[in-house]
Amino acid sequence: MRTIQNFDGMKAIVTALQSVSVFRLKVSWEILQQSTKNIFKNLVHLCSEDNNFTELRKIMNIAIPPTIPFIGSTLTDLIYTSDGNKASTNNKYNFYKLRGIGNLIKEIQMKQKTSFSFNIAPNVRDFINSIQVISNEDQLFNLSQKHEPKVTEKFIDLTKKPYKHDSKEAKELLKSYLKRIKQLK
Repeated sequence: MRTIQNFDGMKAIVTALQSVSVFRLKVSWEILQQSTKNIFKNLVHLCSEDNNFTELRKIMNIAIPPTIPFIGSTLTDLIYTSDGNKASTNNKYNFYKLRGIGNLIKEIQMKQKTSFSFNIAPNVRDFINSIQVISNEDQLFNLSQKHEPKVTEKFIDLTKKPYKHDSKEAKELLKSYLKRIKQLK
């Protein structure tokens, strides 16, 4: 998403990966290569809400179209400009407010003019369409706990990591992921 400048999609994916249901999966996160963890760490920093998405705004401002901006910051700006300024004073229109709203709408329209040219990969499209979407947080958390049950101290051998990269479980998990990816080819 970052490479194709889909900032809204990038923020959605980072947010999903930071959800309790996914972030708690310590064993699964441990399997990832360090380079993948570093990429995720950088994306988390980029998508941080600190200072009204300062880092994300910097990247979006210099991005050359086509881009898909993070709509959350754009809508925040629109609401701030609309609600934060009076419409008129002494029967005079507030052109500062109208210009600000107009500039935001113009920016959105400009980014909509340039489109992406992607070739449709039917196998990828079919794979994505076959994924069961679960939007209920309780269901997601239950599924997360089923995948990696909460381990209490009495079951942990404190001299060993609970999950090693070369363990049978890690290999089976990786094998199942790779099998699904091969089906896409």
